[in-house]
Amino acid sequence: MTVRIARNPADFEAADGLAADVYRVSGLPQPLPICAGEDRVVLLAEVGGEVVGTMAIVFSGSGAVATRFAIQRRSVLSSWSVLVAGALEEMARRKVLIMATVVNPATQDRWQRCLGLITVARGTYEELGGVPAVVMVGSVPGMLTTWNEYCRG
Repeated sequence: MTVRIARNPADFEAADGLAADVYRVSGLPQPLPICAGEDRVVLLAEVGGEVVGTMAIVFSGSGAVATRFAIQRRSVLSSWSVLVAGALEEMARRKVLIMATVVNPATQDRWQRCLGLITVARGTYEELGGVPAVVMVGSVPGMLTTWNEYCRG
């Protein structure tokens, strides 16, 4: 499995298509397409040229917000791992200090254990019709340390 940054219209179509499929199966409303730009990156996890996971990151100053995860069920943990590693690498390259993300409560423990993120709010995605959500934040240098320890562990 490899991870790379989306660079052309076909990459973005693949990311949007996977997200639409995953959200439909999960019963969530369809996500908005993510466009390329200086302030955003879309990561693609691939196996044999097939996109099996995607993650978008929006950058603002020394902070970042991870948005729109979509991973095929058959490759959840491996895709999650390569996407997180790719996101950490991109954030370190851009000297980002803080990252925030909204996660499904079922995955909250994984984010805390693997990256050291802390929960700052619980509620729902209003735009998704009340789907439960947890807002988590962490320092990127701390996340890198925790991730490296977790991977060695």
